[in-house]
Amino acid sequence: MPITIRSLTALPSELKPEVVDAIRNACEAAAIAKAIELWGDIRLTSRDLNGTDMAYANNVFTETSNATINQWNAMAFGAFAVARATVIGIYGLRIQTLPDATIDFPPITGVRIDVGGARVAQWHTQQGDTYTSAASTAPLHAIPLVTKSPIVIGEDITVTIFEYTRTASTVYVPCWMGVTIEKEGTTLRP
Repeated sequence: MPITIRSLTALPSELKPEVVDAIRNACEAAAIAKAIELWGDIRLTSRDLNGTDMAYANNVFTETSNATINQWNAMAFGAFAVARATVIGIYGLRIQTLPDATIDFPPITGVRIDVGGARVAQWHTQQGDTYTSAASTAPLHAIPLVTKSPIVIGEDITVTIFEYTRTASTVYVPCWMGVTIEKEGTTLRP
């Protein structure tokens, strides 16, 4: 089986919005193609990925880093199955942390994504962080990280996402960049 390279790239500050739109559109096209493969040529709805698509509570991408540091740990929200009549595509990630004046590096430095029990991506995420000093309590700028080869996952497939934990029990926001394709008429999950 050929290997798909899904490396993450930090978006330079001069990257034009139309380039980001092109990356998103390519992800959407790949997810639509997967939906058509699964269900045939039917009416589909496309929208941005949201927290409930990935089993986050209250539709908010919020995590607390694992208590066990310097190793790979499952993210707090745990594994999730993509909902029936749904295909998701992930093309990037932005991690934001609100420092508490005790840390000067991000709480996680990597992400692994397993789909159906097989690893499909492992991303080093520090390139998207800009930290100044542990004395700061202001929100830090987070650079979006994108991949040119999106991860597309069909219905009823289990996804587990792992973090490489560097700082224990720190709240951070992993804003997943992606799309959700659903059969038209599917009700959004709460």
